[in-house]
Amino acid sequence: VDAQPKARRAQAAAAKKQQNSQGQLTRRAQLMFPTAIDMPEDVVWRRDIYRELDLNVDANAALYYPVEPIGKQLNLFTYIFKLALNGYIPVYEYRLDGNEAFDDSSKVDMKTILENYHIYYEEKDGKVRVDNSDIPSAEVKMYYLKESAYYDQANSSFHIKVQALCPVMVEEDAFSLSDDSGEKQVTQYPLFWVKYSELEPFLNRQTVMVSGMNNAAQVS
Repeated sequence: VDAQPKARRAQAAAAKKQQNSQGQLTRRAQLMFPTAIDMPEDVVWRRDIYRELDLNVDANAALYYPVEPIGKQLNLFTYIFKLALNGYIPVYEYRLDGNEAFDDSSKVDMKTILENYHIYYEEKDGKVRVDNSDIPSAEVKMYYLKESAYYDQANSSFHIKVQALCPVMVEEDAFSLSDDSGEKQVTQYPLFWVKYSELEPFLNRQTVMVSGMNNAAQVS
């Protein structure tokens, strides 16, 4: 008679322990996977939209500063650069014909990016290292964005989702004459594409300052 409640208590304790373990795994999984809902593949209507995100605009300054890391504070490009350099996210080729692809054949090795854009690096024991001062975050003043606007017939709703972003180095030609508008000629160098779904789990853990007047005002 006494053994039956004791067995039940042991079974309940084991079940609770398993439930807590599964809860911990779920929380860890939430750090590794994006929170946004993926776009269904069988949508009835979809339109891809390409935008330019100018970091010279005050509203986007939080993505540009600090130009060089200050403690744990990184700007968006430095964070993307370090993630790609350490192999946490893949980067994809920027094609001049505008037909970007995100398959394995379009992936680009970061060492190739470093050599193509003359970014100084050191290689030791098979690992590539780039000093913070050599990361060209100051020159990345623009991003190309690829968005998809689509209609989800499953729940009769309209959505807009960022599919990918491409950091762009912007260089002013000091030796060229200004055009009729008085602006200096600039050259844009798109570096690579990054899938937002692969970048999003890391962005969820990174914070940026949203106010130049209050350094404590931060969001993910």
